[in-house]
Amino acid sequence: MKYDKVTLGEIKEHKNERREKRNIRVKVCRMINQYHSIDNIEATEEEKKDAKKRYRREILKECQGNNIFKEEVRMYLNDKRLWENKRDSFI
Repeated sequence: MKYDKVTLGEIKEHKNERREKRNIRVKVCRMINQYHSIDNIEATEEEKKDAKKRYRREILKECQGNNIFKEEVRMYLNDKRLWENKRDSFI
């Protein structure tokens, strides 16, 4: 079978999807990274605040059922520097 860049990209994407389904921490880690990167996009402060509010709700919804994990995630959402220090050990 001949592989090209598109096929290899799709394979990598499917691999990441399977990995996220097996380990919720991987998915939450990706979402927290996206949450903190909202500050870098070009938008008004009000739009950024609204986007962060909605995304925060989505992240915390993923953590339902495990209060200790939810509190840990909240801590990382509130402090970007703490997240950057603990990101590698989170997964």
